[in-house]
Amino acid sequence: MALKIVVLVLVQEERKGWDLADEEDRAGPLARAYQSLRHVPAYERFINERFERCLDLYLCPRMRRKRVFVSDAKSLVPQLPKPRDLQPFPTALAMRFLGHTAPVTPPQLSLLSCCITSSNDRGLIGGFHICCCASTGHTLTGCTEACRALLVE
Repeated sequence: MALKIVVLVLVQEERKGWDLADEEDRAGPLARAYQSLRHVPAYERFINERFERCLDLYLCPRMRRKRVFVSDAKSLVPQLPKPRDLQPFPTALAMRFLGHTAPVTPPQLSLLSCCITSSNDRGLIGGFHICCCASTGHTLTGCTEACRALLVE
C-alpha cells in the first residue's frame, strides 16, 4: 500500500497573485509538488540566514558588569548559628542497654513492643526489656531453641 501525501498546490491565478505580492505580504513559502523527498531542493536562504544570525550574535552589544570591591573578605563568610540554637537533638541519655561488647546489628522490636532483641558480630543474641532496660539474657546463635524464645518474647 503506497502512502499518498496531499499537497495543496496553487492554481495559476493564485500563483500570479502570490508572485506579484511583496515578500513581506506573502503568507509563507509556495507549496510545490515533488515525486519523492529526494527531489526536494535545499532551503535557498539557509546560508544567508545562518550568516545573519552569526553576525547578529557577534555584533550584539555585551552587557558590562560592574565589579564589586570588597574591602573585608570576612564579611562574605556567613555567620554560623550556635549549637544550642540547633536543638531538638537529644542532649540527655534516656536509656542505656548494656550487655554487648562487640559491634551490634540493628535491634529488632518484639511483637508486643516490650522487648528488644539484638545480635553482635560474635554471634551473641541479647534480649532487653524496654521499660527498665534490663537484660533478659544472652545466648549463642548455635542454641536455636533459646534464640527462638528470645525472639518470641
